[in-house]
Amino acid sequence: MPESGPLGVWLDRLGLVAVLAVGVALRFVARSSLWLDEALTVDISRLPLGRIGPWLRHDGHPPLYYWMLHGWIDVFGSTNTSVRALSGMFGVLLLPLVWLAAKRLGGRRVAWIAVAIAAVCPFAVRYSSEARMYSLVMALVLALWLVGTDALERPTWWRRVAVALLSAALLWSHYWAMWFLAAAGVLLVIHAWSMHRQQRTGERNATLGVIGSIVAGGVLFLPWVSSLLYQSAHTGTPWAKPSVPTEVVAVSVADIGGGAKGDNLVLGWSLVILVLLGLFGAAVDRYRVELDFRSRQQGRVPALLIVLTLAVAMAAMWATGSGFASRYNAVWVPLFLLLAALGVSRIGAPGIRRGVLAVVLLLGVVGTVRVAVTHTRTEAGVAAAGIQATGHPGDLVLTCPDQLGPSLRRVLPSSFRMATYPHLASPALVDWVDYKKRVDEASPATFAKQAVALAGDHAIFLAWTSTYVTHKGICEDVVTELSALRPGAHQVVADDGDYFEHEAVMFYPAPAASPG
Repeated sequence: MPESGPLGVWLDRLGLVAVLAVGVALRFVARSSLWLDEALTVDISRLPLGRIGPWLRHDGHPPLYYWMLHGWIDVFGSTNTSVRALSGMFGVLLLPLVWLAAKRLGGRRVAWIAVAIAAVCPFAVRYSSEARMYSLVMALVLALWLVGTDALERPTWWRRVAVALLSAALLWSHYWAMWFLAAAGVLLVIHAWSMHRQQRTGERNATLGVIGSIVAGGVLFLPWVSSLLYQSAHTGTPWAKPSVPTEVVAVSVADIGGGAKGDNLVLGWSLVILVLLGLFGAAVDRYRVELDFRSRQQGRVPALLIVLTLAVAMAAMWATGSGFASRYNAVWVPLFLLLAALGVSRIGAPGIRRGVLAVVLLLGVVGTVRVAVTHTRTEAGVAAAGIQATGHPGDLVLTCPDQLGPSLRRVLPSSFRMATYPHLASPALVDWVDYKKRVDEASPATFAKQAVALAGDHAIFLAWTSTYVTHKGICEDVVTELSALRPGAHQVVADDGDYFEHEAVMFYPAPAASPG
């Protein structure tokens, strides 16, 4: 490491090894049960391979990750640890990609700083420890960045093929790849036009070649477009409404830092300050940094790509009425981390630079331990324990909304029967087709009568929550209707605690036996 004697070099290396070891380990030690998104992803991935694509028309995602998880489950099983390990592997792969991308951006010092930050960034670790596609998306984004910049500087046919395949893989992994690739396309078109005006034919042709490769990636995505259009018309994001830009920024910064707690927010906004320093700053001497609000050349392209991606995404969000979730930021967070590392490197004094990095890494470890290890993501385990302590095999367990079903099903013994509101369907899958319309058309009273008939002589449990936008007031009505049909109801699990997914459990005793 720079400006150090032999002892300082070894201490730097030892610290880096420790941070990397902690970061890698934290990607594989999540203890919580799977919450809705993870459990539903696993249930879809366990379908026969040929049924995954058709079923995803009832969901809201493209199929690449589900196909990969299907094969992974065939080899390693479907325990919580094994299904999350696939994302963990992509999370580990992200680290050498960060090193290569940061080295290209700012040299070896920036590369090691970036790897250290990425190793314990709560956002990167959280989505490396969930059975979802977001760590795959982050790895693909940086791989595309690396191959794409290579194809601009040293154009060859195989680099262009790699750009096309990586672009296609991104599109087949998550739909926000469309906004990222659109933003990249805009910047590439501007660059090609600039090269044309300067009569730099070779660079113009190389840029056009990369544009053509991204278009080819889009062509490879065409077989899925009919499913995308169906999803757009019938599924979307019924659980959320479009967010205003300030809300998107605030939620995104909090999630990068690990959540809405104080130390997480400090980390998130500290990284924002470092990004701005990397974009606008340059060290004058050991203790002064000069700001140039025209931005520095090093960070300009990744910063523009981030801003344009968000701008295109928010425009599409408002045009389609779809909601925002901060996990979608996986398409640009890796570039954000590169800029943060660049910001740390702008600090001239080695001691101050190391101090700032140490604070960022410490906050990262604290936030990462919270989101990956100590935070219980779902109350399903508590709900299942309450049901088992009170009920008996054959009792009927209902969930309202049905979104509580997949996670509860994983931890509840199969000796209990399960069904979901509003149609007494299986809890394994959630059908998002015309979801809000179907929920609004259903009747809590009719559902309660059907559930009592289905339960027969057995007791009924209702796992429910009032917090879902799609079910405002509905699950409360289900509680009331069941209480009228099954007197003596009482609560066995309270809806409280710090969970991503929380729920209460009501118990409705079996009907009294008839005399004689």
